[in-house]
Amino acid sequence: MKTYRLDELALLSEDRAVQRYFDGRNYKVWRSVLFVLAFACVVLVPLNLSQGRHLEAAVAGADLVLMAALWLLRRRSFFERAFRPMLLAFLILELVLALLAAPPEMDIALAYFFFPVIVGALRLRASEYVLLAATFGLLGGAGVLWNQGEVPTSVLVGQLFGLAVPPVAVLVAALMLARRDRREFLLRWRSAGTRERDRLRMRDELADARRIQLSMLPDAAPRLDWLDLSGSSLPASEVGGDFYDYLPLSDGRFVVVIGDVAGHGVSSGLVLATLKGGLHLLRDDLAEPVAVFRRLDRMVCETVRWRVIVTLLVALFDPRRGRLTVVTAGHPPLLHRSEGGRIEALGLAAPPLGTRLPQTYREESAPLCPGDTVLLYTDGVTELADLHRAQFGEDRLAAALERAHQRAFSRAEAAPAATVIRESILDTLARHKSDGPQLDDITLVVARVGSLGD
Repeated sequence: MKTYRLDELALLSEDRAVQRYFDGRNYKVWRSVLFVLAFACVVLVPLNLSQGRHLEAAVAGADLVLMAALWLLRRRSFFERAFRPMLLAFLILELVLALLAAPPEMDIALAYFFFPVIVGALRLRASEYVLLAATFGLLGGAGVLWNQGEVPTSVLVGQLFGLAVPPVAVLVAALMLARRDRREFLLRWRSAGTRERDRLRMRDELADARRIQLSMLPDAAPRLDWLDLSGSSLPASEVGGDFYDYLPLSDGRFVVVIGDVAGHGVSSGLVLATLKGGLHLLRDDLAEPVAVFRRLDRMVCETVRWRVIVTLLVALFDPRRGRLTVVTAGHPPLLHRSEGGRIEALGLAAPPLGTRLPQTYREESAPLCPGDTVLLYTDGVTELADLHRAQFGEDRLAAALERAHQRAFSRAEAAPAATVIRESILDTLARHKSDGPQLDDITLVVARVGSLGD
């Protein structure tokens, strides 16, 4: 039978929560009583046999079998559902069997002391307490009448009256203790209910924020004759701070943007949304990316009240001139693999957006040829640690890019080359991380250049 934690009871109705809480407590009492009674039966069987009380020995043996069966059934689902009536029936039946199996001199002790103590340890409804107290009193009284023989009526009445005091006292004490425990539990239950509702509300809000954040990432890469694109973002928490986007320009050039808001979580997601909106408003100006970076830096500084750091990289692909132009703001440089196999990093160092430092954004260009591969990534890739806290690093990333490129063109792959390269790098990252935690968002964008226009 399951014992419920307070947070598991927090969202149940008051009556149901109290019942499950008390049932869990009663189950522990029942388990202890079961062991005590089983031990008593083990003692009573040989004791009764040695005294020639074969019927009593048989009753004790049957009781032992019954308790063993109940112990084996305790993990069944019906046991929890029917525990309360089974507990009452078990206690009444055990009293009857104990009165039959125990020596006569123990009847009064069983009916008026041992079983009332058990009742006092349980937490039941008032009607259930009354039922048990009345049963114990009646059976105990019957035992007294059976064993007293011929005694004056006045003496017998006095004895019965005296024997009625313990069950009544236990009944009153048990009711008072049950009411006290119920009040104390409800105080903790209401507090836990408030916390649990707040937690669920926060979880739902985080889920909504995650859906919004994911909706800001491209659903799919655009289909271009000359550029094969594939991107992926793996948040470290419910809402990530990484993002990437594809922005075609009206003159045929194409922009890939990748960025990282420091940290991850709801606040990062809010800044991310602001930055993405600014990029789309300034799309027509991305042909001059340095000017766009300056305006975005002012926007972040003026619209975000708390100090925030945003890294950003813009890669401008020009198919007509065969040029790749890169501007960064504190972001890791991209990796450019030429068709000949040479891998170089592109992106001149500059302060991140929002730092309020002097704006020193500069362009860096390189020839763009058919067969080139460009990899954009966030620092969550190179800083990914293994179980020994060794980071993945830029050298491993360059090697992973080369292996992924060889894989994409060394065998017949059904998927596009950019997708094969991206998945291969993600597999390498997963093997490096192994069972270690992912402490930062991981974002990759792979661009594979095809035939360029004239």
